[in-house]
Amino acid sequence: MRPDAEVNAIDSHGEYAGYTALIYASHFGLLDAVSALLSKPETDVNVEGDDDGYTALMLAAVRGHDAIVNLLLQRPELEVNKATKDTLETALMFASKKGHHAVVHILLKHPNIDLNLKDWRGVSAIHKAAGNGNPTAIQELLKRSELDVTQVEEVFLI
Repeated sequence: MRPDAEVNAIDSHGEYAGYTALIYASHFGLLDAVSALLSKPETDVNVEGDDDGYTALMLAAVRGHDAIVNLLLQRPELEVNKATKDTLETALMFASKKGHHAVVHILLKHPNIDLNLKDWRGVSAIHKAAGNGNPTAIQELLKRSELDVTQVEEVFLI
């Protein structure tokens, strides 16, 4: 990577308009590229890649790229509970819903993770795991004492 490369430049054309290089590499599981981008201190790990507000962490989580999630979590400025603008889903919700057990396990190790956040429908990570038939994610979440399984208001599982 060139020393003067603008690592936070946003693509303005095509299918991935709004993505930075980090978001693109995280989405597609390009571990070496993510590692190279994260080696630059100016890389913004919390930048939102499109109008819906998806971040590199969210896209790595939804795709099950556990090694990338682990790399991203090493950055102290990472906002692990950041939610999308449209559905208010977090990386933990995505991983729980999709059954990416390794990602759920890694995210739960982060000291700032909030298990009880709800999306726009009032659904939390454990309810997403249950509604999508992911018992291993449910078991991982149930191990945490701060989990409130009674907190859901309306359940529209998707």
